[in-house]
Order: sequence, then C-alpha cells, then structure tokens
Amino acid sequence: YNTKEKYLGVEFMINNEDFSKVVHKKCDYYIPKFEEIMENKDKESWNYSAFFFSFSWLVYRKMYIEGFTILAINILVMFIGNWEGVVSILTHFICGIYGNYLYFNHCKKKINDNIDLDENLKNNKLHRVGGVSIFGLIIVFIIVFISTGIYVKYNPAPF
Repeated sequence: YNTKEKYLGVEFMINNEDFSKVVHKKCDYYIPKFEEIMENKDKESWNYSAFFFSFSWLVYRKMYIEGFTILAINILVMFIGNWEGVVSILTHFICGIYGNYLYFNHCKKKINDNIDLDENLKNNKLHRVGGVSIFGLIIVFIIVFISTGIYVKYNPAPF
C-alpha cells in the first residue's frame, strides 16, 4: 500500500516497506491497521495491548511523550484523590481505541523526518528510531514502583 504525503511542499510516497522498517515487531498486525487508517481515514480501531498496558505500551512502542504524560497523569491523580480508578479506566479505553492511530502517526512522523535522506541512510535511521524500547519499559516500572512506594508510605491503608 502506498500513500501520497506532502513534506515541505514536496509530494512523496510512504509505503508499507517504510512502515515495516519503523514497526519491526508485529508488522503483520500493524501494517493492515495502518492500511485501514489510510483508506478509511478512521481514527478508531481496537488494540488490546494498548488497552491493557496503556502507558507501558506507548513507551514500549517509543511514543515516550504520550506514554510518560499518561503515566504522570495517573501518578498525579493517585496522590490527589479519589479519581484514580476513573482516570485509569479512561486512559486504558482511550489507548485501546486510539492506540493504532497514535502509533500510525508516530511511525509516519519518523518516516517524514527521514524522507530526504539517501535510501541506505534512511533505512538505517528508520531501523534505529523504530522498533520497541525495553529500556523505556524498565524506566516505567521503576517510576511506578517508586511512586507506589511513596504513596503507600504516606497514605497507609485504612485497615
């Protein structure tokens, strides 16, 4: 599948090969989802991984700003008060419904950022900036562990 894009006034083609260089793992899942997004211009589709793991999934897929923003919101709400459950469920559903679209835009941006490069350099760069981040997941788990520890220390259970 190819799609025409405009970048700095120049029209070019993004194809599945470019997307697969950014996605790495699970191309068989994401490429058809991206094709649906491009064909139907539909932002909503269901992603179970994004639903169940929300901010962890975002960080794993190298969408650091989105992932750490949602993590920060969840931690902030945990310390503020009674809305933790509602905010958590809301963020899980938003990630589940819009996760594929967010990831599509993330991949498209990575491709657009490197579109002017020589083909070999572009391929190497897309491979490097794409894929998944185990290191990011480790950072997420450390932040969750520390913030939960602080919360428990200063907010003991009522029993």
